[in-house]
Amino acid sequence: MKDRPEDWPLNVVLETGHKNAGDAIRVFGEFRDSLHPEYAPSLGKLDFASKDNCLPLAMADSLAYAIFRMTAGFSQHSDPNAAPVGPADPPYYVSKIPLSRTLIDEDTLAALRDGLR
Repeated sequence: MKDRPEDWPLNVVLETGHKNAGDAIRVFGEFRDSLHPEYAPSLGKLDFASKDNCLPLAMADSLAYAIFRMTAGFSQHSDPNAAPVGPADPPYYVSKIPLSRTLIDEDTLAALRDGLR
């Protein structure tokens, strides 16, 4: 962030409804207050949203859940058109869900940022 002031400020969105939201606000504030003065403008706001009304949050949640499932060993299945869903052992499978792959790189993030303005 320090080398990219054109991308300042960084705003953070967390999922609403968690019992530790107050701690997240406190830690965010402490971190923001600890920044050197020249970097203080690099950190913007902390906000809370639901996955229903914040698509990037839903995407991040989906990625985190997929990583959890792979780590737990639930990445193999017999139907190539099936996608694992739900926290189950063995996992549930849903077939014929349309999936797409998006490469997340600097250009993709810039396009997403520009699309949200």
